[in-house]
Amino acid sequence: MSVSFIFSMLLTILLANEIIICASSAVSIASDLPLGEINVVVLTDVHSWLAGHGRQEEKLNADYGDVLSFYENLKTFCDENDQDLWFVSNGDFVDGTGLSIPGDPSSLIPVLQKMPLDALTCGNHELYVEDNVDYMVRPGGWADWWGEKYLTGNIQVAVNGETQQLGHLYRYLKGKHSNLLVYGFLYNMEGACESITVEKVYDVVKMPWFKEALTPEDESVDAVLVLAHMDLKDPSVTVIRKAIRGIVGDKMPIQFITGHTHYRGEMELDDWSHSFEAGRYLDTVGFVSFPTKATTMATLPSTNDGPVDNGFKHVFMNANKETLAGHLGLKDPKDMETEHGLELSEFAHSTRQKMGVLDQIGCAPHDFKARAPMDDPKSLWGLYTREVLPKIFFKEGSHSIMFVENEAWRYDLFSHSPLVVDDIMAVAPFNDTIVLIGRVLGSAILELNETLNDRKGSLPHYILAGEIDDKDKLYDFYTHDFNVKEVVNALNKAAPDQDYEPKATETTSTLIWLAFVRESWTCDGKMGDESTWIPFSATMSTFQDGDEMAAKSCPAFMLMMVVFSMAIFFYCAFGCTKGTSPDFALLDPNEDCTQA
Repeated sequence: MSVSFIFSMLLTILLANEIIICASSAVSIASDLPLGEINVVVLTDVHSWLAGHGRQEEKLNADYGDVLSFYENLKTFCDENDQDLWFVSNGDFVDGTGLSIPGDPSSLIPVLQKMPLDALTCGNHELYVEDNVDYMVRPGGWADWWGEKYLTGNIQVAVNGETQQLGHLYRYLKGKHSNLLVYGFLYNMEGACESITVEKVYDVVKMPWFKEALTPEDESVDAVLVLAHMDLKDPSVTVIRKAIRGIVGDKMPIQFITGHTHYRGEMELDDWSHSFEAGRYLDTVGFVSFPTKATTMATLPSTNDGPVDNGFKHVFMNANKETLAGHLGLKDPKDMETEHGLELSEFAHSTRQKMGVLDQIGCAPHDFKARAPMDDPKSLWGLYTREVLPKIFFKEGSHSIMFVENEAWRYDLFSHSPLVVDDIMAVAPFNDTIVLIGRVLGSAILELNETLNDRKGSLPHYILAGEIDDKDKLYDFYTHDFNVKEVVNALNKAAPDQDYEPKATETTSTLIWLAFVRESWTCDGKMGDESTWIPFSATMSTFQDGDEMAAKSCPAFMLMMVVFSMAIFFYCAFGCTKGTSPDFALLDPNEDCTQA
């Protein structure tokens, strides 16, 4: 027997053994999700939380890549079982973490574009700042990248003097056994930037294209999916549903995917329509399934004996690796990982590293809660008014007042690990420019405080920081740029004899927090030279006197924040608002959010 023959036999045995090992290690997917004729995985209001919450909240340890791995596994399972599965996102991808520098989505968008979405719509936060809009509509930009998948039925944009649709009006998703019509709508938003026009939903549903989409000549529509960036109880949901019913009748299945108000919720709208809202900040991965019209036509309506099973199902999944794997029938989350999912997780992580948002800046003494009452020792707003502003912004002995909406801080501060830049960006993602309204009488400020704080909740709608010890005294009165219009209008009523000329300062809400943490919350006193972190000397005079910033010594991340915050002020200080909706509890998925 030749040596070459023996070698070839050994090689064959080894290869066969490898094949057996690989085959035995393959995982078997057995999803427990209520799969139906049409199935949809849902994300909404991600707000740049692509890295997930693992650093802050271990129970929410899944990131964007993990969600992709989950979807790819479920997609394979559905394909093997001859079922349709789609993947959608419902708007608001900016304003949330360090990945989303206000006014510059250039680092965030390449990560978002790795997700194989079938349809998506636009949220309000994409439309406040001209720089964001310009980036989305530039040739080869966000709108071009997604093409017919980007659905914005009531949003128009002015480009080079001409008005055009921001995205597409609708699209059809043609599956194995169904033709699904998908619309995309934004609530009746006011306060978008100058280039954007948000048309009223009740006007848009009367347009010819809306009916044409429901009644194509060449084939029938089996169900309708409405991506609606609005609360699940928004009146516009009813407007859209009734418009569809008026065209195609009561038996057409309609599934609304809603959002904007940052909670988990669902409700049946009639026998064959359903509304579903899947949380916010990548804390939830949603799933819905629903029937086709052929099924509804063959099903008897509800009777006195009780409602029939109409086939509309839903699941709210915590963005947790173990939870997602469990819904695939997998005990080990590593068995859920896919090549694309791992690559996306790494891409997001490396992007954050390059931006500097993972750099350590300090250690919090304990946790602080964004929605805790002001007198609670763990109140983030209490910390801001009692320590942050006096140490960083207000001059010692000055008569200064800050008046800020309570929705300015979006997330809690956690103390179980050293703080990084991104932790502060999560708290104060808007990087609002601080604006000096002017010298205002204490009596006018007190009246303003009462006028604008008529809402009930754990916190006043506007937070008054600073002491008014004499109502006849003048105070330096500050607010954030997005609040300028509302505050000045209210002041004109409270003190009509005064003139106000708001002036932007050279600092921002986020930079004040970064300066405070760097200066006051060192980790064992070994945090390095402050000048390498803060783009100005962290003293009170710097913020109010407009000293020249130490630009050459600050990170590019910080400089970009300063530049974009000033641009945002000039674009939006007197025209943009951040919407109105019910009060919210940031950590409670069952309550609404104001600055959604």
